[in-house]
Amino acid sequence: MVAIKIHQLNQDWTEQKKADYQRHARREAEIQKSINHVKIVRLYDRFEVDINTYVKLQKIKISQKKIEKIQKSAKLEKLRYPWG
Repeated sequence: MVAIKIHQLNQDWTEQKKADYQRHARREAEIQKSINHVKIVRLYDRFEVDINTYVKLQKIKISQKKIEKIQKSAKLEKLRYPWG
C-alpha cells in the first residue's frame, strides 16, 4: 500500500516561515529515505507539483483488517482504480 503525504506552503506565511517549513520538510524526507526499519514508513519518492506544493510517496504495511477498521471509523469508501 502506498501513502501520499502532501506538503503545501500557506500563501499567507512570511518568506522566513516558508523557508523554515521547506527546510524542515526536506530534512524529514532525507531522514525518512535513509532509514530502513519495519516499524518506520519508507519514503520512495518526492516530487514537486508546483512552487508551493510537493508530494511524498511512502510505502506502508497495513493489514486488510486494519484498512477495514479505518474505513469503518472514518466512513470512507474503498478506492477503485481503473488499472485493477
